[in-house]
Amino acid sequence: MQEYMCNRGYQTLINVAVLSGIGDGLYNIVFVIYAGSLSFSTLAVSLASMATLVPSLLSMLTGYFADQSRHKVRAILVTRNLQFVLFLILAFLITLPRNIWLFFLLLSINIVSDTLGTYGNGLALPLLRHLLPENKLKQSMGFMVAMTLMAQVVFQGIGSVIIVMLHHNYMVVGLINALTFLLSALLVKYRFGVLCVAEPQMVGSV
Repeated sequence: MQEYMCNRGYQTLINVAVLSGIGDGLYNIVFVIYAGSLSFSTLAVSLASMATLVPSLLSMLTGYFADQSRHKVRAILVTRNLQFVLFLILAFLITLPRNIWLFFLLLSINIVSDTLGTYGNGLALPLLRHLLPENKLKQSMGFMVAMTLMAQVVFQGIGSVIIVMLHHNYMVVGLINALTFLLSALLVKYRFGVLCVAEPQMVGSV
């Protein structure tokens, strides 16, 4: 906690990860609720539920690309902006008449966004090694992971409440979700210089 209060770079990375976790958790549960409202709800709910596992299954691949990415801070910024754009698109698409093809398109957007989130979190790990002293690295990384997971779990519960309060207005929830990724990108932009100082020097990477 002391590192979080005093280290601006570490503080930024945690805030960015938590905002991403909020975005991931919030719409995952809302999308399952949306799937349950479709005429082919059994298939839709099963696919929507299984889709949440895809980013985890791809974590080794996204982790590899995160390690190989040379400009990690810039890549984090691009990743969060892409998630913002994807959810803006999703928010408007979800207002269209419901059919199986639209569902698969929305499902694909959700999977891509969650996978980008996993990739973005992987980009932050090498930065932590340069921002934190060795003796506090493990504890601080654990705190970051715990905060991100807590945000996901808490906002899954909040998402189910919000969608009922909004009378199942999925567009509004999509826009709220997009806002979390925009705020995440703005945080990275605001502390861009501080984070770039922690960029590991790499040779022959992409």
